[in-house]
Amino acid sequence: KKNIHNLDLAFPAHVAAYNGDLEHVKLLIEQGVVNINERDERGATLAHKAAGQGHLKILQWLLEMGASMELTTQSGETAKDVARRFSQLACLKILGGDADKSETNPQRLLNESAKQGHRKKLTPKEEERLRAKAKLEELEKHINIAKKNYRQLGGKLDEEEQIEKIEQTAQKRIDELEAQLEFERLKREKREAELDACRNEIVHLVATLRSYEDKIRHSQQRPPSRTCEPKPKKSTSDSQKRQKQTEKETGVVFMRRNSVNS
Repeated sequence: KKNIHNLDLAFPAHVAAYNGDLEHVKLLIEQGVVNINERDERGATLAHKAAGQGHLKILQWLLEMGASMELTTQSGETAKDVARRFSQLACLKILGGDADKSETNPQRLLNESAKQGHRKKLTPKEEERLRAKAKLEELEKHINIAKKNYRQLGGKLDEEEQIEKIEQTAQKRIDELEAQLEFERLKREKREAELDACRNEIVHLVATLRSYEDKIRHSQQRPPSRTCEPKPKKSTSDSQKRQKQTEKETGVVFMRRNSVNS
């Protein structure tokens, strides 16, 4: 019992996968406590534990997170082999296995080659190309798994760092444009306030001008006052005639004197 308890403490994720505790498995992996492809003392992974006990949800989640299903235990079994040994048909199905077939990998390869031979005979160059493609796909799969494990351990890939730098540069540019936009907005509001003040001043001046025009028009329409009429001046010739007539009648001669030299 003591050994089992120590084993539980050493591999808590394996125990959670064995017992079907998906939330505990997620917590341990997402928090970076354990690696998704962690092995116990016999080389078994979380996928081996889940597949052997038929915990389909855990197995599906491990597949979605990129866990490797090709890793083998010390006895050479993959998670698919464990599912087949314990007759966990649902797990075997999502792992791509078949309960009716237990032949070894070389035998499966021979069968596949025979099927391909019935369809079309490939040239050596085509066979080489297919093998290279299969190897490339396998390497890409392992690379993706390694990248996910590296990220879970807190690492950053070069391409991710470049993307992060590009995002930082873009965010800096966005901040600059937003600041410039805010400056232009304040400037526009100031210009609009000045324009409103000018409009008000124009309205005031127009009202003053119209009032002045009304006053002038009213003064022109008023009738002239009689007291201010100037008396018409009599002509000089008429006054001289009257003066001569008076002189004749009275015999008095009127002396004309200059008002300036008197």
